[in-house]
Amino acid sequence: MAPDEPALRRLVDPRFIRVLSNGSTYGMEELIQGVLRLRMSRQSLRERSALVEGNFAVVIGTADIWFAQAEGPGKLSTLRSSSTYIKRDGQWRMLSLHLAQRT
Repeated sequence: MAPDEPALRRLVDPRFIRVLSNGSTYGMEELIQGVLRLRMSRQSLRERSALVEGNFAVVIGTADIWFAQAEGPGKLSTLRSSSTYIKRDGQWRMLSLHLAQRT
């Protein structure tokens, strides 16, 4: 799986903010650079639902993501997510993202 930087830049709003569990935050550039560094080998989405109200949407779901390892099988992380989107100029863009490990 190769990350697509131009697609990420179209999807993520310049005002994007992510709040981490320790209370710190980061913006669009940090998100994009972080995704580009990931070594995902596979991803499976499930339990997804969306609530759309006018030009705003909230998407909640679960993702199983396998990360490539130097040796052996990939490492599986199961994450629960909620993301907020805004529709501007006919395009949906992500405003915020929250991820948490799912046990």
